[in-house]
Amino acid sequence: MRWVLLTGGLLAWGACGGVFAAGPVWVCTTAAEPWKSEAAPRMEAGGAARADVVIETRKPLQEIDGFGGCFNELGWEALRGLPEGAREKVLRELFGDEGCGFTLARMPIGASDYAKNWYSLDETPGDLGLKDFSIERDRGCLLHYVKAAMQIRPKLGVWLSAWSPPAWMKTNGEYAGGSLKADRAVQAAYADYLAMAVQAYEGEGVHVYACMVQNEPDVSTTFPTCTWSGEQVRDFIREDMGPTFRRRKVDAGIWLGTIADGDIKDYAAPVLSDPGAAAFVKGAAYQWGGKAAIAETHRRYPALKLMQSETECGDGTNDFAYAEETFGLMRTYLNGGASSYFMWNMVLPPGGESSWGWAQNAAITVDGKTGKVTYNPEFYLFEQVSHFVRPGAHVAASSGTWEERLAFVGADGSAIVVVGNSAEAAREVTIGTDAGEDVVRVTLPGHSLNTLVLPAGDR
Repeated sequence: MRWVLLTGGLLAWGACGGVFAAGPVWVCTTAAEPWKSEAAPRMEAGGAARADVVIETRKPLQEIDGFGGCFNELGWEALRGLPEGAREKVLRELFGDEGCGFTLARMPIGASDYAKNWYSLDETPGDLGLKDFSIERDRGCLLHYVKAAMQIRPKLGVWLSAWSPPAWMKTNGEYAGGSLKADRAVQAAYADYLAMAVQAYEGEGVHVYACMVQNEPDVSTTFPTCTWSGEQVRDFIREDMGPTFRRRKVDAGIWLGTIADGDIKDYAAPVLSDPGAAAFVKGAAYQWGGKAAIAETHRRYPALKLMQSETECGDGTNDFAYAEETFGLMRTYLNGGASSYFMWNMVLPPGGESSWGWAQNAAITVDGKTGKVTYNPEFYLFEQVSHFVRPGAHVAASSGTWEERLAFVGADGSAIVVVGNSAEAAREVTIGTDAGEDVVRVTLPGHSLNTLVLPAGDR
């Protein structure tokens, strides 16, 4: 359990994820001083309606399902170089209540761009019956990562997506680019392939709650990819994936994703406006360019679960400016209707280079050779949010002149607000709620990310 000791306040997250506080709480992250417990701000009488940030606790929006990141082979290769105790400490900072408290995670089906090399779960050309389907490679690598996390978070929820079908199922016979063959037998086999992946990982003790059709179906590049039109996704869900999951009694929900396209007409509308396909779809997942479509999807389909499926990956520099940029993305997605939010690589070796030569950021840099572990600004950004905002909390509407804000209502009734100050100079901000007249007044350091918790009894 992590205790945050403050002047005039005490906050702890217990095993149940509940908040215990004697007063307002303020935790601040800057590049120089991450995760600093500041003196508890005092409540001031009056002025809540005119505060810089007003949290609308009486109008809770979508419920939070959780936060998480993606398991990838290169991350495990870095972690396995650490002594067991050091490796467990890193995983506890990600999945333990004392750290980010991740309750959800993503896992690729076959190779992602952070796999060690190309692979699928069936490498035998023409094997439409999938007799050679196997997760043996994952048993030797990726599943070790997943199960190490599950030692800390036994009820971890995992969702799956493929970057590419097996190459022999594709029009170009390669993992990069191409499309799924239009052949009906191939499409039926691919639906079986996805269903078998879910059930194979569940057979390893992994709780798989969702499966996507395709990672970024509008993208074709040098790492594993496969392009689909919205109409192709619609037909595949309606004619193949949906009926196959139902026939095989697959418990995981089928999600539309992961969509990196910002025009709702390209993917969400063709699929969700079709009754046959929409009947199988439990949610939609957006990333990258999809940030431009999530709010409109939420407006048109308010009952549909939405997810932000991958934080934009940066260039390997892991600087504080990237964390500030990512906080802006968090605001876009969560205020746009997302119920869950995922970082991309949780752990990478120094440099963060993929197997295909693209350097990207990670929350934690692990040098397996020297044993050095570096917690990057992205890690602390997620901790500033996910440590306090637990499943069962709700996004809250907010108003006021302070734009860098993201508000929630905790399951215990507490008001939680994450506020950034991307200016060079320190700036004062006042925060109140619609449930009382009092405000807190704090001075935020320049270039800082801050979480303030106002317990229900103190408002």
